[in-house]
Amino acid sequence: MSIQAGYQRPTLDDLHGASFHDKPTTSPDDKPADEEKASRPSQKGVHKMGWMEGVLVSLYNSFILVGIRIDVVLLMMSMAMFVSQMPCLLNIWGVMLFLRLTWVVGQAGIGEGLLLISASNLVTIITSVSMSAIATNGQIKGGGIYYMISRSLGAEFGGAIGLMFTIANSIACAMHLIGFCESIKDLLRLEFDNMVILDGGHNDTRIIGCITAVVILGIAIVGGIYFMISRSLGAEFGGAIGLMFTIANAIACAMYVIGFCDSLKDLLRLEFDNMVILDGGHNDTRIVGCATAVIVLGIAIVGLKWVSKAQLALLVILVAAQVDFIVGSFMGPSSKDTIAKGFVGCKDEVFRHNWYSAYGPSRIDDSDQGFFSVFAVFFPAVTGIVAGANMSGDLKGWCVDGHELNFAPWNRSYNLDVGVLDPGSAIPKGTLVAVFITFTSYIGYGMMSGACSVREASGNPEEVLDMENLSSVFLHPAFNCTGRDCEWGLLQNSQMMTVVSAWGPLIYGGCFAATLSSAIASIVGGPRALAKDRLYPGLHFFAVGHGPNNDPLRGYIACFLLSIACILIADLNAVATLQVNFFLAAYGLINFSAFHSSFSKFPGWRPAFKFYNLWLSLLGTGICAAVMFLIQWDVALATFAVTLILYLYVSYRRPDANWGSSTQAAASTNALRYVQSMNRVEDHVKTYRPQVLVLAGHPSTRPALMDFAHLITKSYALLIVGHVVRDSLQYDNRVSLIQKGYTWLNRHHIKGFYDVVESDRLDLGTKALLQLSGLGRLRPNMVLLGFKADWAKCDLLVTLRYVNVIHEAFDNCLAVGILRLQGGLDFSSFVEENGEIAEEKLNISKSCEDEKGESETRSTSSGELAHETKSSEKSQSSERIAMNLTYCGIGGAALPDDVLDNLTRFQHPLKKGTRMDVWWLYDDGGLTILLPYILKQRAQFSFASLRIFSLASSKGELEHEQRREGMRILCSSHPRRFSFAPLCIRGFDTYDHTDSISQWCCYRMCRRCDYTGAQALSYEDGKRR
Repeated sequence: MSIQAGYQRPTLDDLHGASFHDKPTTSPDDKPADEEKASRPSQKGVHKMGWMEGVLVSLYNSFILVGIRIDVVLLMMSMAMFVSQMPCLLNIWGVMLFLRLTWVVGQAGIGEGLLLISASNLVTIITSVSMSAIATNGQIKGGGIYYMISRSLGAEFGGAIGLMFTIANSIACAMHLIGFCESIKDLLRLEFDNMVILDGGHNDTRIIGCITAVVILGIAIVGGIYFMISRSLGAEFGGAIGLMFTIANAIACAMYVIGFCDSLKDLLRLEFDNMVILDGGHNDTRIVGCATAVIVLGIAIVGLKWVSKAQLALLVILVAAQVDFIVGSFMGPSSKDTIAKGFVGCKDEVFRHNWYSAYGPSRIDDSDQGFFSVFAVFFPAVTGIVAGANMSGDLKGWCVDGHELNFAPWNRSYNLDVGVLDPGSAIPKGTLVAVFITFTSYIGYGMMSGACSVREASGNPEEVLDMENLSSVFLHPAFNCTGRDCEWGLLQNSQMMTVVSAWGPLIYGGCFAATLSSAIASIVGGPRALAKDRLYPGLHFFAVGHGPNNDPLRGYIACFLLSIACILIADLNAVATLQVNFFLAAYGLINFSAFHSSFSKFPGWRPAFKFYNLWLSLLGTGICAAVMFLIQWDVALATFAVTLILYLYVSYRRPDANWGSSTQAAASTNALRYVQSMNRVEDHVKTYRPQVLVLAGHPSTRPALMDFAHLITKSYALLIVGHVVRDSLQYDNRVSLIQKGYTWLNRHHIKGFYDVVESDRLDLGTKALLQLSGLGRLRPNMVLLGFKADWAKCDLLVTLRYVNVIHEAFDNCLAVGILRLQGGLDFSSFVEENGEIAEEKLNISKSCEDEKGESETRSTSSGELAHETKSSEKSQSSERIAMNLTYCGIGGAALPDDVLDNLTRFQHPLKKGTRMDVWWLYDDGGLTILLPYILKQRAQFSFASLRIFSLASSKGELEHEQRREGMRILCSSHPRRFSFAPLCIRGFDTYDHTDSISQWCCYRMCRRCDYTGAQALSYEDGKRR
């Protein structure tokens, strides 16, 4: 029998008589199946990347998998495993590989350079392990890093980091495009006779970068999506992380564009006879950068299918450029021109000379340098580890008849088909292999650069002497830069990899491929899921999807504009330093999310990645935080401050996000731990708080009583609303009633608990509440109930049971408070049958008459009541609205003024001059004095004066004189708060009359019995007073 058929079987609840309801088919994090199906775009034309393609390209699509032996399939899977690293490789092998790796070696030397590269990769390796643990803990959907973190730590952190990471990606896009602009400027200067656009400087970079960014935006708009880390840590973390990732993506995009511009400028300068656009400097970078950003946007607009095809071509060019560099370094210099530029071939003397650091200003960056400033420039070279996770919604893999391939021998005879696989298996494999490959390449290329190139060279071929006549390489006049400015060498020129390579133009092609691919990955890496979660107002505007892939065009354009702003900086090192703090903060929270999930020890955290360890994640968190402060402590403080503000904002808004995060699990664990710890601490008079059990029934029926109880407890003491229901409730009806009670409490901002018991007698139900309410020492020590105004008219049995409620409280050593108002407290006649508040309207823009049609009384069955509650909760927006409550009668009729006054009696402050009179008859522990003091702290009673009356006995029998004197001294020490007035009442201390004692004994006997027959009549003989 199928699962669907089995689903129709009745449940135990159905067999016990409960009405049958449709069971929910989605988790709290998902949409209903029909709604999701309706909102999901047509799959026709949607391009899904293979799991190998999504985390190095879809190689298996070239093979026919019908009737192939498992040996061939394993070979193909091995090839596909290599291809799966493509987005990570393309994003890690970025602008810094070609434009700043040689500068890093020149500044830090080979020794410290290897340490710097290893430290950078240590951060990314630990982060990759943590990310792999999160990715293998359940199902991973689209959304990338933001989805992973916000669903681990919650919306507060997820939202902040998600937004910051999106900005960081935009900055990264700008960084890559600036690198692209530098290469273009160099190309114009060298190959086109010093050709410039404006000035050959920053203005050229700005122009090229902006144009390229526009093109990339066009391609990105139909391209990638972003949705993965948030559901681990909850809404607060999720919002912070999503925002941070958004910022980081924008900055990264700008950085890549700037790198592209620098390469282009060098290419123009070197290959086209110093050709420039404007000035060959920052202006050229700006021009080329903006143009490149447009190109990157255009690539994203074209779509994911074209992006994946372009990535394969870019990866080929990128690998070919690296092979070209390796071959050239072993071949050695081919002419005096290359020697004059600092390339002398691999020599032991050069390796030893370049082993030590030589920090200082250079033509690339004229500011003073140190280890951490160089680290800040290089670190963006390893930040592409999240590229595969960012494409988590577009991963597919190898399947056999809908199941993942395994290696059982019987699979040899099966026909193979391609289906969808969990990205949780693709992300760890692809990311870690990509990190290992790029780490090895950086180490190797750094050592090659330091072994075959000198730090400074003039570039003048006439100064190159015959090597055979020199005892040292550094005796070349071309390498003596004392007293003059040299344009070449590891320190002075960013195009040394072009000089070392066997064929220089291929290095330019590799640089262009690296910068453009990284810029594309950055601009499409913004967390669309962050905007869809509506954690921040206005961001949903950028999440609107378009096209078959449901791509957020507006989000791409927002990242594009932020990248353009960073491109206009036109300084690759400055943009890289700006970007690194966002990424370090994001990576630190990725590690913290994994650690927090493990440390909270909740059953939902079950990562399948076997190399994960919680203390390793904690180490990664500490390293990221420490490096942030070592690079730029002021920027690090600002980053932490922004994250904290975003966290607090989401926490204050309390979005309707129940993602099963580790923060929720930790809150439950901490609450249990604190309650258990309270059991080991004895009560003390100084820490006493009134913990109130208010017998209000459904809170909507006695709003004034609820307001008064809330004035006593606020959010500092326990408040339990007790409701005794006479009828037997089915489970669904009970849940619906409780949900409606909590909904009322939340609307009125009353922090308390709502408890329901079933009993046909009020006193017995109250007894159950008194004995069972609370947990540990968090139990009520006071009962608050309304005065029974109709006691003289109602049935005697009802009155007896009401009085019994008071005695049950005394029997359980609880204080009793009775609230009496002139108009009464019970407004149940204004409540609809379904338990909702008929007089309460949230939309105050309408009058009571306009809302008449919406509040008609209707009879509702228990099943409809439960279903209605779920529907009303589902329709509530997560956004907090300023609620102003308007009260109307049933059917929308206006309520009398006296009823309205009683409803809102304790919602408005008392007038000045109002007095609170307290009759302190006996020293009963001080609660009689404490309650009015607490009330006076509230805004409603702040203008009231407090007057305390105390009894004074006749002369010679002043037994309580000492205590009363203490009260008088206490009040006199606070004359503005209290006034003390002793009274002498004659006859107050006389003994009770014999008839009164007899009536009391009769009542006590009746209370122990059932109130029927002779007992009730015998008590009736005693006159009620």
